[in-house]
Amino acid sequence: MRRDGGEDWPGLPRRFEAKGWTPVPDLLFDRLLPNCDPRYWRVVSYLVRQTYGWGREEEGVARSIRQIARALSMRVASVAEALKALEARGVIVVERTQRQDGSPEVNRYRFRWEDE
Repeated sequence: MRRDGGEDWPGLPRRFEAKGWTPVPDLLFDRLLPNCDPRYWRVVSYLVRQTYGWGREEEGVARSIRQIARALSMRVASVAEALKALEARGVIVVERTQRQDGSPEVNRYRFRWEDE
């Protein structure tokens, strides 16, 4: 373990197996990454892992902003800003839900398809 508390990078295996990998659409690297705020890219990467990585491209992933922030070691405000910007840019679709008392419930996030 390093002094900063992180773990040393073990390196990638030379042979890729079918399991243990997340397919990432090239369009994200080619069109989004070059002009993307690094904080937003962290959120995109998380959503890729939680959707494409688990075969949930269609239904997306249900998480609270706090859960995403905790998973990424980011501030809740930064994650909220990133999600708002990604939605405004048309990268993601957010399905908002509310509890019976009107307070926000866990939202569902997925990538927007080209035909939407």
